[in-house]
Amino acid sequence: MVAPIVAAAQNPFAGNAKETDVGRGLFRIVCAPCHGIQAKGGRGPDLTLGVYRAGSEDTDLYRVIAEASPVRRCLALWNVSAATTCGG
Repeated sequence: MVAPIVAAAQNPFAGNAKETDVGRGLFRIVCAPCHGIQAKGGRGPDLTLGVYRAGSEDTDLYRVIAEASPVRRCLALWNVSAATTCGG
Protein backbone atom coordinates (compact mmCIF):
# COMPACT_ATOMS: atom_id res chain seq x y z
CA MET A 1 0.00 0.00 0.00
CA VAL A 2 2.99 2.34 0.22
CA ALA A 3 3.76 4.24 -2.96
CA PRO A 4 5.78 7.41 -3.35
CA ILE A 5 4.11 10.77 -3.76
CA VAL A 6 5.43 12.16 -7.01
CA ALA A 7 5.36 15.69 -8.36
CA ALA A 8 2.69 14.73 -10.90
CA ALA A 9 0.63 13.37 -8.00
CA GLN A 10 -0.59 10.42 -10.02
CA ASN A 11 -2.90 8.28 -7.94
CA PRO A 12 -1.14 4.93 -7.50
CA PHE A 13 -4.39 3.41 -6.22
CA ALA A 14 -6.55 4.22 -9.26
CA GLY A 15 -8.49 1.17 -10.39
CA ASN A 16 -7.51 -0.91 -7.34
CA ALA A 17 -10.74 -2.15 -5.75
CA LYS A 18 -9.02 -3.32 -2.56
CA GLU A 19 -7.42 0.08 -1.99
CA THR A 20 -10.74 1.78 -2.77
CA ASP A 21 -12.32 -0.20 0.05
CA VAL A 22 -9.46 0.72 2.39
CA GLY A 23 -9.86 4.39 1.42
CA ARG A 24 -13.60 4.23 2.02
CA GLY A 25 -13.00 2.93 5.53
CA LEU A 26 -10.38 5.58 6.24
CA PHE A 27 -12.72 8.29 4.95
CA ARG A 28 -15.36 7.17 7.43
CA ILE A 29 -12.89 7.29 10.30
CA VAL A 30 -10.69 10.25 9.44
CA CYS A 31 -12.66 12.51 7.08
CA ALA A 32 -16.35 12.01 7.86
CA PRO A 33 -16.23 13.82 11.21
CA CYS A 34 -15.71 17.07 9.26
CA HIS A 35 -17.03 16.30 5.77
CA GLY A 36 -19.97 14.10 6.82
CA ILE A 37 -20.51 10.40 6.16
CA GLN A 38 -22.05 11.27 2.78
CA ALA A 39 -19.27 13.87 2.14
CA LYS A 40 -21.86 16.65 1.85
CA GLY A 41 -20.04 18.92 4.28
CA GLY A 42 -20.23 20.10 7.83
CA ARG A 43 -17.16 21.61 9.45
CA GLY A 44 -15.36 20.72 6.20
CA PRO A 45 -16.54 21.54 2.67
CA ASP A 46 -19.00 19.51 0.58
CA LEU A 47 -16.98 16.99 -1.43
CA THR A 48 -19.86 15.81 -3.62
CA LEU A 49 -20.03 18.82 -5.93
CA GLY A 50 -17.31 17.64 -8.30
CA VAL A 51 -15.82 21.12 -8.58
CA TYR A 52 -12.92 21.96 -6.29
CA ARG A 53 -10.51 24.86 -5.89
CA ALA A 54 -7.53 22.56 -6.46
CA GLY A 55 -9.03 20.95 -9.58
CA SER A 56 -11.38 18.09 -10.21
CA GLU A 57 -9.19 15.56 -12.00
CA ASP A 58 -8.18 12.39 -10.15
CA THR A 59 -4.57 13.59 -10.03
CA ASP A 60 -5.65 16.91 -8.47
CA LEU A 61 -7.70 15.22 -5.78
CA TYR A 62 -4.96 12.72 -5.00
CA ARG A 63 -2.40 15.54 -4.72
CA VAL A 64 -4.61 17.48 -2.32
CA ILE A 65 -5.22 14.46 -0.12
CA ALA A 66 -1.58 13.39 -0.18
CA GLU A 67 0.06 16.79 0.25
CA ALA A 68 -2.36 19.40 1.60
CA SER A 69 -1.58 20.74 5.05
CA PRO A 70 -5.24 20.84 6.18
CA VAL A 71 -5.45 17.12 5.44
CA ARG A 72 -2.24 16.50 7.34
CA ARG A 73 -3.64 18.42 10.31
CA CYS A 74 -6.80 16.33 10.19
CA LEU A 75 -4.78 13.13 9.97
CA ALA A 76 -2.62 14.25 12.88
CA LEU A 77 -5.74 14.65 15.00
CA TRP A 78 -6.43 10.98 14.42
CA ASN A 79 -2.75 9.99 14.73
CA VAL A 80 -2.75 8.63 11.17
CA SER A 81 0.10 9.35 8.81
CA ALA A 82 -0.34 10.51 5.22
CA ALA A 83 1.78 7.52 4.22
CA THR A 84 -0.88 5.22 5.68
CA THR A 85 -3.75 6.93 3.94
CA CYS A 86 -2.19 8.28 0.78
CA GLY A 87 0.71 6.05 -0.06
CA GLY A 88 3.30 8.72 0.67
